[in-house]
Amino acid sequence: MPGILKQAILKPLLKKPSLDSNDFENYRPISNLRFISKTIEKCVAKQLIQYLDINDLGETYHSAYKSNHSTETALIRVHNDIAMAIDQHNSVILVLLDLLAAFDTVDHGILLSRLSNPFGITGTVLEWFRSYLSDRTQFVQVNGACSASHVLEFGVLQGSVLGPLLYSMYTSPLGEIAFSIFVTLVSDANILLMMLQRSLFMPS
Repeated sequence: MPGILKQAILKPLLKKPSLDSNDFENYRPISNLRFISKTIEKCVAKQLIQYLDINDLGETYHSAYKSNHSTETALIRVHNDIAMAIDQHNSVILVLLDLLAAFDTVDHGILLSRLSNPFGITGTVLEWFRSYLSDRTQFVQVNGACSASHVLEFGVLQGSVLGPLLYSMYTSPLGEIAFSIFVTLVSDANILLMMLQRSLFMPS
C-alpha cells in the first residue's frame, strides 16, 4: 500500500449534540481518506468477505457491518431468546458491554496473527495487510488548522472501509466463549445472554 494513501485527516465529530463540546472524550475521530485509498479498500473488502463466506469463517453471532445482520437483527434475536426463556420459566442474565475506543486499541501484531490463524490468510495477501497497517499517519484538522502528523501504531481507522471488517476478525475469539453463554457481537459492543434453568435455583 503506497505511503501517500496511508495518511488520514482526522475531523472530530461530536458523538451526540447534547454532549459537552469542550470535553475531547465526547468526540469520535472520523478519518478522511483519499478517494483512491477507499476504492482499493472496497475491492479488498469485497474479496475478503467472499473468502470468509466461501470458507464459512464468519462469526455466527456477529451483527453490524455484515450482510443481513444489522444491530436490529441482534436486538430481535436477544429479545426472542429472552421471551423463550421466560416462557420456559427459566431465569435470564443479560450483560451489556461497551468497549471504550475499541477501534483504537487494535494491536496490529495480534491482528496479523489472527488473519493467519484461524482465517488462513498467508503469503502475499498477509503481506499486503501488513503494509496496509504499518506506517500509517494521521493529523487533526479543525476549522482549517492542522496538527502535526503522527504515526498510528495501534488501531484501525474509523471511517475506513476495511476498519470494521478487520476489527470483527480481531475480536473473533470472543465468539468462542463457553456454550452456556449466548453472545451477540455488535461492532464495538457485546451482548452476553445466559439462560439459567429454574431448577438451578430450587432447593434440593
